[in-house]
Amino acid sequence: MKEIKTVTIYRCTSESRCQFGRQDAFTLDEPQNISRIWYDPEEYILPDGFEVAECVDGSSAIYNTAGEHCILTAGYNNQPVLIDTTGIHAIKNAAALREQDNGEAAGK
Repeated sequence: MKEIKTVTIYRCTSESRCQFGRQDAFTLDEPQNISRIWYDPEEYILPDGFEVAECVDGSSAIYNTAGEHCILTAGYNNQPVLIDTTGIHAIKNAAALREQDNGEAAGK
């Protein structure tokens, strides 16, 4: 059975992002400066071979199978994506996948 790795990703929004239509920021670490930032934690499923590790400074980061650091950013439709030297990788929302699986199971 394939191991599914879930990770909490914080979607960060600020007044200026809303006002100017900018995409949200995404982070693995809970924002500490919350006075001007709204954040929403969501569970996501990492693509195969990717994992979360702690950096030297104590923050968390995502690495690919080669051990290279991946950039976590907003992609198409303001959804989080990972970028590494091999390309752009979609991250699936765990709650949405559970709902989809429950719907398929109920329809059978």
